[in-house]
Amino acid sequence: MDRIKTIDSLRFYGALGILFAHFPAFGSSWLAVKLHDVLVYTSAPYLMVELFFCVSGFLITRIIITEKLKGTFHFGKFFFRRSLRIVPLYVLTLLAVGFIFNEDVGMQWQLTYTSNFLYIFKHYCPTKIVKK
Repeated sequence: MDRIKTIDSLRFYGALGILFAHFPAFGSSWLAVKLHDVLVYTSAPYLMVELFFCVSGFLITRIIITEKLKGTFHFGKFFFRRSLRIVPLYVLTLLAVGFIFNEDVGMQWQLTYTSNFLYIFKHYCPTKIVKK
């Protein structure tokens, strides 16, 4: 099946916009803050997510329709092939992030799904205000 380079580039820009929108989660450098501000004020993160999903849906549907027209489509094989492309990278990313950003949070935080607040308010220290 021929690749459509324009569609591939649209999907790339969608993924890149989503990545830039998540930069402040990894630190507060000047560049990360400026990129995030530009993207948020232009509503680009929402548009980039929609763009990425629409283009990906188009490409997957195109593959399915092409295989059905050839008579070679089998849902189990298709799902298995997609899983082989996505799951290894997903697991590798989870392991890498787990080792890089390893913070010891207690079980009570995990059970109540409030562990995200530790990351959100990590930069905020009330003792700095109290000392002033």
